[in-house]
Amino acid sequence: MSRQLLILALPVPLLFACPTADRSGPPDAEEATPFDWGYELDEDVETYLPDDYVAEEPARVVFLGDSITAGVGASQGSLAYPALLEENDDGTWDGWGDHDLRSVYGADFDVVDVAQGGAVTDDLVDRQLPALSAQLGDSVSGQTVVIMTIGGNDMQAAILPLLQANDQDAEADRIIGGVADNMHETLDYFDDSERFPDGTFVYFANVYEPSDAVGQSDRCFFGIDYSTIMRYFVQANGTMRDIAEERGAAMVDMRGHFLGHGMYNEDEDNDAYDDDDPSRWFESDCQHPNDRGHHEIRRLFVTAAEGRPLEAFGEAP
Repeated sequence: MSRQLLILALPVPLLFACPTADRSGPPDAEEATPFDWGYELDEDVETYLPDDYVAEEPARVVFLGDSITAGVGASQGSLAYPALLEENDDGTWDGWGDHDLRSVYGADFDVVDVAQGGAVTDDLVDRQLPALSAQLGDSVSGQTVVIMTIGGNDMQAAILPLLQANDQDAEADRIIGGVADNMHETLDYFDDSERFPDGTFVYFANVYEPSDAVGQSDRCFFGIDYSTIMRYFVQANGTMRDIAEERGAAMVDMRGHFLGHGMYNEDEDNDAYDDDDPSRWFESDCQHPNDRGHHEIRRLFVTAAEGRPLEAFGEAP
């Protein structure tokens, strides 16, 4: 197996997250709590997979995206979710050796990593896709699997503009529309049959958040209260889901899966409280997954790569 690594370093801003969207649309924000907007816990994680979306002996796996995919938060490189996907760390995650992509695909493959700490969706188009083209050339043979986390930095940067906007709906449409345009352009790149004549399988995550749907934590983001604009983060994740369905790509529900494992993980009164496993999956910076969190992201992506729902994947860790 060969691994080509190109990490483009950028400053890492705060990672803000977006809730999962209710397909029927949110109710009146003044009357609703975040859990009225369609949030679900593990057994109902809203990952979207096209039918029969499983690669067969791909030639390469490409990683794109932000600091999560760049491995920030993991205590060592082998425990970052891309490394766990490539090959399980048996010393830490004993028993998960059959749940890496080498085992799933039963074949050797190259790994190309162009993830950037601090990346926004503009960086997918402006920096990461050109970096990928420089490595792969104009055309490659064999199937290509693409995995990415993206969008959190776009939405984190939107907090103050949304809070300060005179017309919040228009500002949200502008911001989310830009994210959507970049996602479509990225998918256009991978849908190019001349560049990837043997096909691609694209898996991207929606965006989590550390407050377990409260919208405020004294430990995070200087204690700012963003609960009044949560509906726009619902809208953003709903847009990401719509794009996956429209374009025939896969979206894994990182938002839904991490609920109950943020800064309120020990609060039994929080609606997201997981009494079976009240562990925290975030680092203290409220932005990045810790070792357990990286394992859980691996779990989401490898499940999707196998084409089966999360609950069929067994208990974790």
